[in-house]
Amino acid sequence: SNAPWIPSGYGCQTALFAPRLASLGHDVAISAFCGIAGTRTMYEGLLVYPAGSEPYGGDVLAGHAADWKADLVITLMDAWVLSGSMLRDMPARVACWMPVDCAPLSLLDRQVLEASGATPVAMSGFGRKQLTEAGFKPLYVPHGIDLSVFTPRDKRAAREKLGLPQDAYVIGVNAQNLDAIRKAWPEQMTAFAVFRKKHPEALLLVHTQADGFGTGTDLRELASRLCISDAVKWTSPYLYATGNTSAEEMSWWYACCDLYSGASYAEGFGLPLLEAMLPRNAYAGG
Repeated sequence: SNAPWIPSGYGCQTALFAPRLASLGHDVAISAFCGIAGTRTMYEGLLVYPAGSEPYGGDVLAGHAADWKADLVITLMDAWVLSGSMLRDMPARVACWMPVDCAPLSLLDRQVLEASGATPVAMSGFGRKQLTEAGFKPLYVPHGIDLSVFTPRDKRAAREKLGLPQDAYVIGVNAQNLDAIRKAWPEQMTAFAVFRKKHPEALLLVHTQADGFGTGTDLRELASRLCISDAVKWTSPYLYATGNTSAEEMSWWYACCDLYSGASYAEGFGLPLLEAMLPRNAYAGG
């Protein structure tokens, strides 16, 4: 999966679950296809292997497993990006802890599971249903969050922390911006523009890379076209690009919101929806 210090959904789950597996008595190592290259390092006492030359580590995963003398390899990523034959020839049993974001199960996911013989592990009830209807016998391990970080927080204190007005109606969106469609950025921002016509005090908190890394949508241009530029509060592009926003800072960010918007055309687990629930449950004054 991603390295455990990468603040993505996959990185967060690696950071949460790998140490917990180790605490149960298992010898755990991490193969990180994103977040480290050219050397090994340690994370909370666990060995972290580096990425290879292939985007998802398919060229080094078998070598890492053999070096670790692994009994089990758990892949935490989309199954369809992996090679079924590579997984089939792995020197260990394989379980694919995988998102499912369409109905029925995608052809590519099906092909990888059939070719590899890997055990599918669903991370949502929806995913378990699609895998079962496709003829597989999935295990079920839902994703989680750290309840010591994502905990009820005071909205007034949160807004003071972020410099937001107390009387504004605040809507937050935390999503990747890597293509023009999947996370429904145009639809969500258009909906906010419509809402703001009736509620001019409304603000939109946006946690993403506004320029889209070259493959997504230019959200600043979109905000300008929708005449909402003055109502959008952007995360620092530098902090976002370098992963320098901590989970605790995001918890305070969520606590500022009156509404969290998580619309999406295809979603495998949508971790921000879960992250947003608890911090918003301790509003000052209601």
